[in-house]
Amino acid sequence: GTAALILGKDADDVTGEERQVYGKTPNFLMGFGGGAKRLVESTGGVITLDRAREVIDEYNKAYQVMTDWKLQVVRRCKTLGYVETLGGRRRRLPDVNLIGNDDKIRIRRQQAERQAVNAVVQGSAAEICKKAIVASDHAIRDSKVKMLVQVHDELLFSVPTEELRIWEPIILRAMGDGDIIKGIPIKVSGGYA
Repeated sequence: GTAALILGKDADDVTGEERQVYGKTPNFLMGFGGGAKRLVESTGGVITLDRAREVIDEYNKAYQVMTDWKLQVVRRCKTLGYVETLGGRRRRLPDVNLIGNDDKIRIRRQQAERQAVNAVVQGSAAEICKKAIVASDHAIRDSKVKMLVQVHDELLFSVPTEELRIWEPIILRAMGDGDIIKGIPIKVSGGYA
């Protein structure tokens, strides 16, 4: 995982604390444009600001394709003044082109850059989930299966126990398992208790 890449260790040698500090936290922060100061705050000061900068640099090297993609999103936003989700919904971000280096302008520009990436990621994820809801609703229509609730990117269903093995693959497929979006295969997982 991420912690192993950043620390240069085997995944089996990474401790739970290292996985949290160098794996989960950077994954979340970097996905949404957080910086070194946020990393220090998120870890409760477990790492120094200098080490946080190193972690971010190591993360960007380990995930160069994602880093390049985020830069591409920001460049495109600066050119067009907006970003688009996979479904074509637009979010205008005029502050992305603010000029100047005083703190207020720089902070507003950086915030708009983070919002650009976040709008594409979160907006596209919401569209994918909405599509999964509609397709799942069609798949379970006229059955004893009931869709109960959506929680972030998960859907919860009530399925008769004796029909679990029948409905699990049907629901996973309806949610998009096996679809390919922009060359990326979608993997949906499920479970029951």
